[in-house]
Amino acid sequence: MDIPANSTLLEISIAAVMSPNSANAHSGPLVQSLLSVNASNTLLLTAHVMVERRKPDSFFKEYLATLPEKFDLPFLWSPEELEELRGTKLMQSVLVQKQAAEEEFKMLSPVLEQHAAELPEGVNSNELYLWALGAVLSRSFMVAVGKTPVPILIPGADIFNVDVEGAALDLEAEDSVVRVQSQQGYKAGDQIFLGAGKQGNVNLMAMQGFALPYNPNDSVNLYVSLPKNDPFTEMRRSIMSYAGINPEMGYPIGRGGKLDQSLLQALRISTLQPSEFDKYKMVTAEDTYVSLENEMAAFRQVINACQQFLASFATTGEEDDKLLMDPEGVQRRKAWALVYRRGEKAIYSEVLQTISNRWGLYLFDGLAMGK
Repeated sequence: MDIPANSTLLEISIAAVMSPNSANAHSGPLVQSLLSVNASNTLLLTAHVMVERRKPDSFFKEYLATLPEKFDLPFLWSPEELEELRGTKLMQSVLVQKQAAEEEFKMLSPVLEQHAAELPEGVNSNELYLWALGAVLSRSFMVAVGKTPVPILIPGADIFNVDVEGAALDLEAEDSVVRVQSQQGYKAGDQIFLGAGKQGNVNLMAMQGFALPYNPNDSVNLYVSLPKNDPFTEMRRSIMSYAGINPEMGYPIGRGGKLDQSLLQALRISTLQPSEFDKYKMVTAEDTYVSLENEMAAFRQVINACQQFLASFATTGEEDDKLLMDPEGVQRRKAWALVYRRGEKAIYSEVLQTISNRWGLYLFDGLAMGK
């Protein structure tokens, strides 16, 4: 049957939701001890899942039984599997995530030991902790409680696949229900996705274990370098400060390779010749440049950065495409890594193409840069 727009696709009682609040209701003393050591909401929910997983008569038993035995989050990958992410911006995020997970278990373990008498056997297990954390990170939804984002697990809602656009989650506190609402109409046989919102693949991979091909929200960061041995570095910093530019910040570049105006301004300032310092107002104005030489120097910084990033990968984009088209198939985690890193490489390649196009327009058509 067809489904019209703004239809309720799923409705779940808040009583069935696993949250830090339900953790307190079912394991109050444990939660209070965790709060006393400043445990995060994610750790509270993870501990809740661990305890309920081991309870033979858990209220959440049927829901927990539907969860997979393994999760594909990169922080759970083997060192060999992580090699597939070498050279990506995701790799550093995963290493930070792994370290944070280890630190949180060090916080959790003694608290579980303290409450061992009131907890089911086998709760204080690193293996169980990693499984529960994988469930929380990949299956939870974030809701705002005041100004604080809080993770919750919603039975049924986590069976939807995710896409850039799709149905929306709606928490109705007054009705004590959680609803999944359609944002559009569907024909019989259509797959219904939950909308991922403005999430790039780096977040989807780290938090849910998958990447979307051709994700329009993908981005990479480019940084502007100011050499310490340059005697004019402080002058450049002063000009940047005048223009409201922070040289330490990263500039996100999205799909399509469009260069942000503030990035171009920072690059122009970083490559100004001392004889051009008096033209700094031209650099900081919209859609202007100082000289052909300065513009080329600014572009060269971007070209060098993109080429270095592309060279840091073990494979080229074309080689990744061939692997993804292998008729014998690719192991699932490797496939996600391929899709993810292919997206990063595409952005660097698109930036190089953007620079080539802009330079050609200037040289051959006399068009002003930035238009």
